[in-house]
Amino acid sequence: MLLMELVIFFDWLLIVSGMPKVKFGLQIFTGRGKEYSIQGITGVRIIDKHGYPVETHTVRTGDGYILDMFRIPSSPKCKEDGFKPSVLLQHGLISLADSFLMMGPRNGLPFMLADRCYDVWLSNSRGVRYSQRHIRLKASQDAFWRFSWHEMGMEDLPAMIDYILSTTSEEALHFVCHSQGCTTLLVLLSMKPESLSITMYVTYQESPDA
Repeated sequence: MLLMELVIFFDWLLIVSGMPKVKFGLQIFTGRGKEYSIQGITGVRIIDKHGYPVETHTVRTGDGYILDMFRIPSSPKCKEDGFKPSVLLQHGLISLADSFLMMGPRNGLPFMLADRCYDVWLSNSRGVRYSQRHIRLKASQDAFWRFSWHEMGMEDLPAMIDYILSTTSEEALHFVCHSQGCTTLLVLLSMKPESLSITMYVTYQESPDA
């Protein structure tokens, strides 16, 4: 777990750093520009290890970034055939799809949703280790990293949502977000309100000291 947290931290450090030498050095650690995992730990392997079917889907954004999404289309515990409502889980800052999976089937939301017969999709926003490709740029170039949560909301989310709806032939999906993931949704809703019709359910956890 500590090794995975270090990779996620260095992903964040790489994004915010303006120092090319620091970026180059961290590329060696994070494996930017190639398939990479610490001790074989990847989201796909976590899902497969627990006996769930898993798919990797590739999405291209309007500005050229190539993103990988993970899909859990069913569950050994789901006995229903036919329609399964889609749900997209959007991770937060300094994170990636793996953060929803690390707690396993007993406590991990993607597994719990799959067990309840949802078609589960997990995003990987631009810059995380699963989404470090571009049609023109390389992850070793500074230009690749010139983005923020604004572009994630304006480009990544529409591309992923459209892909899911097109793949499933559905007209709507459920959206679960955490931290920056919710910020990106608000970007999309505020900048392109005509593109989405959404019913929002907000949940929160009170502080123990409240």
